[in-house]
Amino acid sequence: MSEKIMEDSRTRNSPFRKNIRAVIEPVAGFLADHKVTANEVTIAGGVVGIAGAVLARKGNNKVESFAIMSAGALADAIDGSVAREWAKRGKPTDGDTGQKLDAGIDRIVGVVRAIVRAGAAKDRDNKYGEIAAITSAVTISLPSLARAVAEKRGKSVPEMEKGLLILGTHAPRTPAEIAATAIPEIQPFLDTAISVSNVAVALKRMKIAFNTNDKSDLTAEEIKKGKGRLGFLAGITALSMISVGVYLFSRENSR
Repeated sequence: MSEKIMEDSRTRNSPFRKNIRAVIEPVAGFLADHKVTANEVTIAGGVVGIAGAVLARKGNNKVESFAIMSAGALADAIDGSVAREWAKRGKPTDGDTGQKLDAGIDRIVGVVRAIVRAGAAKDRDNKYGEIAAITSAVTISLPSLARAVAEKRGKSVPEMEKGLLILGTHAPRTPAEIAATAIPEIQPFLDTAISVSNVAVALKRMKIAFNTNDKSDLTAEEIKKGKGRLGFLAGITALSMISVGVYLFSRENSR
């Protein structure tokens, strides 16, 4: 079963996946009935998410921007279920392409939100807030990269962490990023928490990856997918760093 269809596996093992299915599957079924594909939902969610961040950048739009960014996040949450509904109808989605598209758009939207927060903090003359937002943009891909390294080495890692590290994983981090983007008053605190969690989760996963006492628990196919994911995420991370560099360059030139 393809990853895009969100079936449980050793690598996609978050309980969040099970918990949301009862809520989103009726919506996913409705979309599939109306010939909307999972990739179309993914792309639409990315566009809506970026639009909400741009609206937040203009200021005085807390409720509207929060709602629009949340709608984009909802699309991100249901695209896998839409793929599963298509598979039930005998038209399975290309799981590898869909998963990469999903991961790429997730990172792009996350970096856009972080750069928007950095610019807004700069406008408020909040240097700490700007640094925290930039750090969030730089660290956003680290947990996923570390997971891909672990999977390449045949090790599975928890998809969702617990306690203070929860913000270092995608599902809990997204609403925190949205809140930080829409509500400037809490942005520095949330970006700091997100950045620390990103680094901590990445280090924890790298420790699992290189622990020689832990044996491989993944199949050859899962390891192959981990290798492909690592290369793709490395490219997305490089683009993220370039985006941050462009922001910093334009910031200096605007002085």
